[in-house]
Amino acid sequence: QGLDADHAVLTRQARKSGASSFDAGDHEHGGNRRRQGSAGHKTGFVDGEYQDAGVRGLVCVFGKRNSGKTTRARELVRGARRLIVWDPMACCGELGEVVWQPGQLKAILARAGKSGPFHVVYQPEGGDLVEHWEAVAWMAIHAGHLILLADEVDGICSAGSSKDASSPYWKTATRRPALDHIVNYGRHVPMAFVGISRAPQDVWRRLRGQSGRMLVFSMDDDLELDAIRSRLGRYTDQLPALKEYTYLDWYDGGAVTVEGGRL
Repeated sequence: QGLDADHAVLTRQARKSGASSFDAGDHEHGGNRRRQGSAGHKTGFVDGEYQDAGVRGLVCVFGKRNSGKTTRARELVRGARRLIVWDPMACCGELGEVVWQPGQLKAILARAGKSGPFHVVYQPEGGDLVEHWEAVAWMAIHAGHLILLADEVDGICSAGSSKDASSPYWKTATRRPALDHIVNYGRHVPMAFVGISRAPQDVWRRLRGQSGRMLVFSMDDDLELDAIRSRLGRYTDQLPALKEYTYLDWYDGGAVTVEGGRL
């Protein structure tokens, strides 16, 4: 009931804030206009999903260790006007102001309000990791008009659930997981979400299933391939043959292979 109430309030806030307006700009990717992101770098709602810097709705980035996935994800969101990065491995500090406690993030969001720009990188210190994540993600949801990038997203959920049930945080928590809200109600609040993981089979199935775009680097493990086959279909068969630092950029309606060296 509390989650539904939050959803209703956030939907009204999004409508009042003028989130349907757009900034000027256009985006070309690899010389071809992206069908999934055809509205380019405009900021606001596109086909019912919030977009900024060419990133819209739910996006997953998958790949093995040292495949280039995190580097590519950083480049993907670098142009965002408002950005929060969940960085438990402390590898994305270059993207913005680094904070490590909820109070620090809350102060930055309060100063920015609903329209001010910011880039914040949250690197949790002390306490339960999931408790940190829930605080950060819910603040992102309430702030709105932003991109939330989550590195190691499989550490905050499981294949069958929007939460990591092993965390002691859930023994006393009364609110549903923030990821549940992002995936189920994300189309009604102004934010986009990018999740990064080495192990797609360990990422919540509903997040994988609802993602409108996936950037997938080379992988050949059967568990990994089976986890994304239902979404990528025949394109999954291309993944084992991808060269180093090359990835498949899949979106609803098609896919392109992007080649190149380390970014």
